[in-house]
Amino acid sequence: MFWAAAGAILGGCATHAANGHWLNQPNRDLFQHTAVLRVLIDDIYHPANPYVADNEGSRHFHPYWVAMAFLARSFGWTVRQTIGVGGFLTLGTLATGIFQFGRRYFRSNWGPFALLVTLTLGWSLPLSHTGFLSIPTLAEGAAYPAVLLSGLSLISWAIIIDTLEFQKTGWLLVPLVAIMFATHQLGAGLGLIVGTSMILLWPGVVWPRRGWLLLLLAGGLLLSTVWPYHNSFDVLRRAGNPTWKGSPDFFLPYYLVAIFVPALIGIVGLRRPIVAGTGRPLLLALALCIGAFVACEFGFLTGMRFAPMAATLLQIGLASTLVRILNDPSGASDRVKLTTVSVIFGFILFQLLMLVLFYYPKERRDEDRFGDVQAAAAYLTKDLPPNEIIAAYDVASWPVVAAGHRVVSIPWPEPMIVDLAERQRMTEQMFDPLLSKLHRQALFRQAKVRVMILDLRFGPNGHWTMQSLGPLIAQAHSFRRSGSLVRFDVISDEK
Repeated sequence: MFWAAAGAILGGCATHAANGHWLNQPNRDLFQHTAVLRVLIDDIYHPANPYVADNEGSRHFHPYWVAMAFLARSFGWTVRQTIGVGGFLTLGTLATGIFQFGRRYFRSNWGPFALLVTLTLGWSLPLSHTGFLSIPTLAEGAAYPAVLLSGLSLISWAIIIDTLEFQKTGWLLVPLVAIMFATHQLGAGLGLIVGTSMILLWPGVVWPRRGWLLLLLAGGLLLSTVWPYHNSFDVLRRAGNPTWKGSPDFFLPYYLVAIFVPALIGIVGLRRPIVAGTGRPLLLALALCIGAFVACEFGFLTGMRFAPMAATLLQIGLASTLVRILNDPSGASDRVKLTTVSVIFGFILFQLLMLVLFYYPKERRDEDRFGDVQAAAAYLTKDLPPNEIIAAYDVASWPVVAAGHRVVSIPWPEPMIVDLAERQRMTEQMFDPLLSKLHRQALFRQAKVRVMILDLRFGPNGHWTMQSLGPLIAQAHSFRRSGSLVRFDVISDEK
């Protein structure tokens, strides 16, 4: 039953993502990953930074994308074909992780199925953001590294349980942790928080066995430093700027409900796990994740990224309650069974109705109206040399770099770009409507840039208004539009 359900849910998401999903949204991670794969496929051994004209590499030159680029070069795949194949690989890894962890943690054949249901369908409102395992997220970003890390984390937890309980050596943890940490430092860190909590608090284990597992985790972290494209500890040290423009505010009521309802019911399952004592380590990890998430409101901006792991842990608790009923249907009263089934399927049905009636129709209308932003960027820049730098405002940077150009700056953190904060300030100046024509031209000449591109939907305070666009139009030698993107030629063609 599990593999049939996983094939339908995860296979459906991978297929949908491979066919292209909401290509009208410039703020999707898809476009930054497209740029990375493009440069890796062009030169896998000495790739240039995919975003800016810089000699530094990128944290995105990790084992996953390098491996996919190698396959693309071997089989002649395009970038989008490679991303499509990557979606099936990552969701296959996620299915394997759910199966392995579900069998070991719940000690039940129903465990994997229950966990699959709660992780992918246990949501009240549509939620699409990297790290969550909801249907909208997976249908959009099946190939993203964060999804791969979720699967690898579940596999690592299964190995930890095997090693703690059955005296296995656990050697696989060393290369697994190395791959995880070299691929996605934050995702690996979240997985290791849970794994370390399990090592420290798993019931009935002697301390030498716990110490051995901690050494294996440390060995994996150390092994990750041999990755030739970047040192993961150096990436953490050079964490870039702390800002992340355009990120959602998870403390808004909609997001809080979407993340924690019905997931919070999972606390019951963590307090009363299938196997006594096995909920304690997950409760510790949950407390740490919730604490970091709350700290986001007090300046720890990375804390926002702990919310997906908190939701995952709560959904494991939800699965515990479901497994308990599936294991022994006669052991629960009719009222308990009816209530549980009604709550689970009620939330699933409500979420699906929200998706079908509101969420996806709006996105479909936007897609029909604005089209593929990467194609629009390629059209607007087709007359420019490949090495020409473009000033792109905010998330308009992503389709521009996906189309094969470099930009002055990008809006999201990239630790390998050491002067990113300065670049972001310069970009803001370049698009300032209050600048005089002479001042703007001087700024562009200083940066050796002739062209600027923006997305009409993403301006300094929401969408661009005619009041803010007026000076840019008046000062430009020419301008043209494709979809929601507008190009302004600030400096005329000159050598």
